[in-house]
Amino acid sequence: MSSNIFARTRWAGGTGPIARTLTGWREPVTERPGEDVDLPVEAQGGQTQTGADELARQEQVKLVQRVFLAQSAKPRRAVLFAGVERDNGCAQICLRAGQTLARLTSQSVCVVDANLRSPVLHQLVGAENQQGLAAAVDQPASASSFAHRLEPTNLWLLPSGASSSDPDLLLTAERVRPCLKALAALFNRVLISAPPINLYAESLALSQFVDGVVLVLSAHVTRREIVRNIRDHLDDLNIPLVGLILNDRTFPIPKAVYRLL
Repeated sequence: MSSNIFARTRWAGGTGPIARTLTGWREPVTERPGEDVDLPVEAQGGQTQTGADELARQEQVKLVQRVFLAQSAKPRRAVLFAGVERDNGCAQICLRAGQTLARLTSQSVCVVDANLRSPVLHQLVGAENQQGLAAAVDQPASASSFAHRLEPTNLWLLPSGASSSDPDLLLTAERVRPCLKALAALFNRVLISAPPINLYAESLALSQFVDGVVLVLSAHVTRREIVRNIRDHLDDLNIPLVGLILNDRTFPIPKAVYRLL
């Protein structure tokens, strides 16, 4: 992951606004998809520009407010974060969203590492990964015993845990349903970090039991037609696509000047 990273996105609720977002993308001169998405969301990694950390904090708050705290008839209690490519920062973005949500509310928040193929969240917070989601799937009633309490104290992490089973066989829709139901009874908000949704079946299985999906795209890498295919697949399953994050967005001109354009 580059140390000079910006995430930019346009958020919308429901399939209609998201469809307009995707069809509203234009191809820049360099033929890089998604360049005109309009809201900076998050600065990932170290930044040399003055105020970048504050900008990142502000945009993390915007992300959480729009996905979790916006006024709606049905609050989103569980949201799945999934990338399109491997190692595109999805796990880090999911964790930071959970940390921000926990700071903004007094509600209990649980971040779940459902990427059993490449688990990373336990490393980011310095937790063990002996037991976690893999065990909770088999023992839903004991899910809370596998979670680690973090800071702030209303934030929890359920790591992936070690498993010898293939993730697509372990995390089937039938098997994850009781576990996610148990987590929903334990925590007010659940954020799930999943593997690339277009590559692995377990992400789609998990997405059937959440209130929405946030896609993390890689600037200059993710192809627009792949995103459309994912959106159409989610539509077919009646799964709301509630947000897009364009990660690794670099700025060829000073950020202060860019924001004035």
